[in-house]
Amino acid sequence: MTPDGNVAVTLRRRRCVTVWTANGHCLYEFGQGLLQCPSGLGVDKSGRIYVTDEKENDVYVFDQRGRLSHRFSDDGKTPLWQPRYVCCSRSDRVLVSDSGNHCVMVFSTLGKLLFQFGSYGKKNGQFKFPYGVCVDQEDNIIVADHYNDRVVLFSPGGEFIQNLVTSKNGLTRPCGVALRSSHTRKLYITHGDLKSLEVLVFSLVPLEYHIQIDKEQNV
Repeated sequence: MTPDGNVAVTLRRRRCVTVWTANGHCLYEFGQGLLQCPSGLGVDKSGRIYVTDEKENDVYVFDQRGRLSHRFSDDGKTPLWQPRYVCCSRSDRVLVSDSGNHCVMVFSTLGKLLFQFGSYGKKNGQFKFPYGVCVDQEDNIIVADHYNDRVVLFSPGGEFIQNLVTSKNGLTRPCGVALRSSHTRKLYITHGDLKSLEVLVFSLVPLEYHIQIDKEQNV
């Protein structure tokens, strides 16, 4: 979602991004001739649009009208390898799920790598191809650990806190994650075996410094 209430979508086959109104009217497209394999998309509080490109191993940053501002590789080659999803936090950090390196990388808005966390494996704090990533109001980080069939909660600094949802909750190959912060926090997860065919919705229940999850409904 953009600050003015529109919806931005990556189209991998058409190698571009489209922006739609909330009622489904296409406003404009951008990225043709630049993007090769757009995947994830995030919007910061100023309206800049961050797009991960799996083929270019880069993050492109556009203004609200789709004009290229900069790339994370402008100052040299980025450490990314098959970046999937991207999330912009309220504290001006850009989080990228780097599937090829089985980690999450945290950048400044200009593309400076601040730190990274995770490695290949199935232990706590490890990933097998991380996909979706989002943050809560306290900047805690939620990651869809795709091939480990789980969604995991980390501190703002990348320390493992707990597994939120696992295969025991009926989760299979989670992809996108999104958090709606309101009186009752809702966590939305797209998942499916070969491809995402369902959205799971959970209620996040704070308990001391941890979060318990109660499954609410399937959509």
